[in-house]
Amino acid sequence: MLEEHERLWFKEVVGWFERNLKVPSRTDIGLPYDSNEYERVVYWFRPGAREHIARMREVAAMLKHHGVSHRLLKTDKPGRIVYSDEFQVGAIPHRDGVK
Repeated sequence: MLEEHERLWFKEVVGWFERNLKVPSRTDIGLPYDSNEYERVVYWFRPGAREHIARMREVAAMLKHHGVSHRLLKTDKPGRIVYSDEFQVGAIPHRDGVK
């Protein structure tokens, strides 16, 4: 359970992400509306998204403080890239995990 100051902080962080990170639509990704691949897209921060990554590390610290398990993943092979902007890429992972 979050304390009041933690809830306020988390609300601010979520607001920051809403203002500074696009949530791509099916149209942005270019997948057919009836495609189930949309749900398979995994988003990764680009290395240059320093402030986004720093904010997410703050969220990770809060999770750790509250005993919530999490892990940092890095890859140079995210899968088939279906979306890209300045801060993130969206990719459909390869079925076998490697390509």
